[in-house]
Amino acid sequence: MKATKLFFIIGLIFLSLTSVLHSQDLAVKNTKFKQQKDGKVLVTYDLLDNPSQKHTINLSLFLPKSKKTVVLAPQNLAGDFGKGIRIGNDKKITWDLLKDFPKGLHGEGFVFEVDAYVQRGGSKLPWIVGGLAVTSGMAYLSWYLLNQEDDLPPPPGFPDDQ
Repeated sequence: MKATKLFFIIGLIFLSLTSVLHSQDLAVKNTKFKQQKDGKVLVTYDLLDNPSQKHTINLSLFLPKSKKTVVLAPQNLAGDFGKGIRIGNDKKITWDLLKDFPKGLHGEGFVFEVDAYVQRGGSKLPWIVGGLAVTSGMAYLSWYLLNQEDDLPPPPGFPDDQ
C-alpha cells in the first residue's frame, strides 16, 4: 500500500507543477501598416500571450536604403505601445511620421517591427509565500499518507502490493 500512496503523491506533485508552468508563448502577429492622408501612419498588430501578463511594446522602422532600424520616439506615438499593454487582436499604434521625418520618407521596402516584452516587476513576496504554502502542504500530505496504517483493503480491481 505504501507504493500506491507514493505514486499518488508523485502524481499530485506533477499536476501542481504542470499547472504552474503552463503558459503560452509570446507572439506578435499580423503586423500591418497604412499611411493616412494626414501624414500619420497606422500600425496594427495582434498580441498573443498569457492573459494575466502585461507587456512593454516598442515600435521600430527598418529603413532599407540605409539598412538601419530606428526605434520610434514615444512622444510621436499614440495607442497600444509602451508599458502595461494586455493581449488582444487589432492593437493600434498611430505614428506621426512628419515629427520624426519632416520631409517625409521616400522609397519602398519599409518594414515596421513591433517588439513585445513581458513586463517584469512587482513584488515576488506573494509567489514566495504561495510556493512555501504549497510545499508545506505537500510535505504534510506526504508524511500523513505514508504514516497511516495499512489496514484498509485495496480498492476493487486494484492489484495488491505483495
